Amino acid sequence: MIKHLKNIRLATKRARILNRLTYKSGLGELNKKYRLLIDVSMGFFKCNDRESLANTLISKLHERMGFDKAYLLLRKTPEEPMALVAYRGKKIKEEIVREVAYKGGGLVGKALARKKPIISNDVTKDLAFVRDDENTLSEMVIPIICGTTTWGALIIDSYAKNAFNKIDQELASILCSYFASALTRLYQYENLQHKSNMERLLSEIVTEAAKENDIKAICERVVRDLSQKTNFPWIDVWEVVDEKSGKTRLLYRHESTPADLIAQVESGTGLVGKTVRSRKTLYFPDVKSTPGNISLNSICSSELNVPIIFNDRIFGVLSLGSPLTNAFKKEDIEIIEILAKHLGVLWAYQDLLGQTTLQALKDPLTGLWNRRYFSEMLSKEISRCNRYGGVFSIAIMDLRGFKNINDIFGHLEGDKILVGVSNFLKKQLRSSDVLVRYGGDEFIAILPETGKNEALKLWRRIKTDIADNYWGECKTTVDIDFGIASFPEDSDNHEELIKLADDWLYVNKKAAKNMA
Repeated sequence: MIKHLKNIRLATKRARILNRLTYKSGLGELNKKYRLLIDVSMGFFKCNDRESLANTLISKLHERMGFDKAYLLLRKTPEEPMALVAYRGKKIKEEIVREVAYKGGGLVGKALARKKPIISNDVTKDLAFVRDDENTLSEMVIPIICGTTTWGALIIDSYAKNAFNKIDQELASILCSYFASALTRLYQYENLQHKSNMERLLSEIVTEAAKENDIKAICERVVRDLSQKTNFPWIDVWEVVDEKSGKTRLLYRHESTPADLIAQVESGTGLVGKTVRSRKTLYFPDVKSTPGNISLNSICSSELNVPIIFNDRIFGVLSLGSPLTNAFKKEDIEIIEILAKHLGVLWAYQDLLGQTTLQALKDPLTGLWNRRYFSEMLSKEISRCNRYGGVFSIAIMDLRGFKNINDIFGHLEGDKILVGVSNFLKKQLRSSDVLVRYGGDEFIAILPETGKNEALKLWRRIKTDIADNYWGECKTTVDIDFGIASFPEDSDNHEELIKLADDWLYVNKKAAKNMA
């Protein structure tokens, strides 16, 4: 009996010693893992990029936990799909990466869907497991999540069954939480840097573009510089023709495109027209599945359209395309909207400048072009015909005895007659013709692609029609005299053409006086 009691005491003592040893061993293992936690988390603070962060996590885990394999699947941005960025052990096959990263397969897809860690200590019995290595028997997947952003997943594999316990899961979860926070901070910092750099770049681009003399040149400069200095592949500018229908006119496109496709977009039926009508930024992350899309590029997958608006007037649409689906981030959209605002200011300024210039080239009484405009257009017409061939005529006319009309009826009535004759002449001429009030009661016209005989027939008819009408409130009759000169039949010189036409006007005027 005493011997039996001694045996019991000895067994109890041994058990106590064994328990203390086990407890100390467990504490040691636990302390070892928490030291890993501190070591890795401190290492994150020394990392300045995603690659360093990823390699720090994987290498420290491999060094301290001694797993057989580990893979880190991450997104570059919250919108992009996951990709394999770091691993230890046997490399995972590319098709397996696609299966779990793009299609949400395996334990990774399951963990990301639940947003919770998953441990499978016998993958041979787990139907969700996607097998890449026959030796793998246990797998732990930890989602990498910060707030509402899921960055990816950490996968740890073991060649032994029952390899992972709750402490392993907690430790890896904490590390992944720190890692996700570090990723988010880095992403936010990079975005701030990117935005700052882009705003500085936009300022430089707009400053240089503002030196151009017209809106087409401004848009061309902006698109060219933006294409060269950013990763935006395709950029177009469309000028609004009619806001209600969404009709536009292509102002600048960086690459040649079939005219029929451009015409379809210009008609207002596509996504650009939709943007014009809505007057809002419209982003189409997958244009190939978007109703109403007119593709100017067969490989374009996403499209961003930003209206160019200033002072509630829509001038155009800045359109960007990419071969990638969902290619434009929130930060990209904000930057392009800033650019569109700058363009709106420049466009409004050029429009005002154009109107001012236009008014300076018009006769204030009749609304016809003035002598300055005529001189510019005559030079252009001569250059065009010299380069491409062709003919044109100029016609000078004046109202016979107009001084007597002013003397009899007064200058106010004389002005009304001039306006009436001007309106009549505009209706008789084509839109391609240039009609100018040359001074006083004298008018001059450029008639492109019109030879001398055609010009003579036209102005004889006009002379007859004017003589057959009554003009002004006084209902008086008016007659005209005219002279014609043609290029190149009479001359190919600017001043000489005008002189010859003026000489013929004098000849016809003299002949009319002799007949009176």
